[in-house]
Amino acid sequence: MKKRKEVIFGVTIIVLVIAVLSFIDPVDNGYVSSKDLDVVTDLEKEIDQLKQDIERLEDSLFESKKFIFV
Repeated sequence: MKKRKEVIFGVTIIVLVIAVLSFIDPVDNGYVSSKDLDVVTDLEKEIDQLKQDIERLEDSLFESKKFIFV
């Protein structure tokens, strides 16, 4: 009976540790260096610029199609 309680206690502890670790996000803990944050910021700016380029190209393509079919 005592052995069974020890096993249940051990399994409970392991499950609790896994549950706690699954909710921890390493990026939100402040472990990211400022250099890495600069890289992320630069990448986000580049993504925004690429999205704008895509929109301009789509507009240009639409104008070209309109010219061809008219």
